[in-house]
Amino acid sequence: MSGRICIVPFAILLIVVGLFASENQVLAQICGINNPSALQAQCLRFVKKSGPMQKPTRGCCKEVKGVDVRCVCNRLSDNNIAQMVLSRISLQKTVSVARSCGKKLPSGKKCGSK
Repeated sequence: MSGRICIVPFAILLIVVGLFASENQVLAQICGINNPSALQAQCLRFVKKSGPMQKPTRGCCKEVKGVDVRCVCNRLSDNNIAQMVLSRISLQKTVSVARSCGKKLPSGKKCGSK
């Protein structure tokens, strides 16, 4: 489970926002994401398990910079959601996107588990 440290909330947000946009609008706004649909549209292709690793676009990085990772992490603890995300998202790619965009990732906190 240590592989799910801190970047999972970003991945969770990308998938969950796409599936349940209206329910997650409040979570997204609380955690600094003004336009969850834009985050998904700009970044999802860079973190999917399928396909090659690619450098994120400026548009993706613009959306990533607004994400308060610690905030999202504190609000997401549903293991079912975490498992769904991990089945579709590459954590390696997600970490790469976050770092490429200059996003500092908090260390030592597990996300997506209780």
